[in-house]
Amino acid sequence: MGGVIWWILRWLFGVGRGNARRSRPSGFRPGRPFAVRVVSVQDGDSLVARAVQGRNNDEFRVRLYAIDAPEHDQEYGQEAREYLRRLVWNRTDLMVEPVDTDQYGRLVGVLYYRAMYRRRSVNRLMVEQGLAYWYSRYGGHGLGLQQAEEDARRRRRGVWASGGQVAPWEHRRAQREASARGGRLRWLLAGATVGTALGLLLLWTMLY
Repeated sequence: MGGVIWWILRWLFGVGRGNARRSRPSGFRPGRPFAVRVVSVQDGDSLVARAVQGRNNDEFRVRLYAIDAPEHDQEYGQEAREYLRRLVWNRTDLMVEPVDTDQYGRLVGVLYYRAMYRRRSVNRLMVEQGLAYWYSRYGGHGLGLQQAEEDARRRRRGVWASGGQVAPWEHRRAQREASARGGRLRWLLAGATVGTALGLLLLWTMLY
């Protein structure tokens, strides 16, 4: 019976589960661009890359600085991912300028074609097409993102085709709030389940 309670607790609360550690990219200096090749595209504002020269051959994750693309379950989420893939796939002239690393261990940076530098970064191209928002709370004022978003809005491109939609950061916040409400319900159910299990254990010890 004790084993049953253990498995109930493990299922409900994650007892005994290990937490996977995320490694942060090393050797990157803010403002020091370097050449990369894209390995995969995860969504409209994040990808996996590998440095071309002068570094180890490890893959690392990149979060495009100061933009936020629609989530997978939002309208234009898949379009944003596919457009970013078309912009970067099989390119041999990509550079990334590191800005920081985020809480998930991703390199946050500006991705651009070597010949264009900051004038037409990939970050800006995503916003110009209406497939990403300018994430102004994190900066990016020198990348022309505000102008790019105003232009996309005026031309009704992408997310602005129907006047805009729920911004990705608002969408994620709503999901977190819904998850928190579900978590509170889970705790209530957990209390009832554990109480029942303990009652059965007590009854079993009294009978046997």
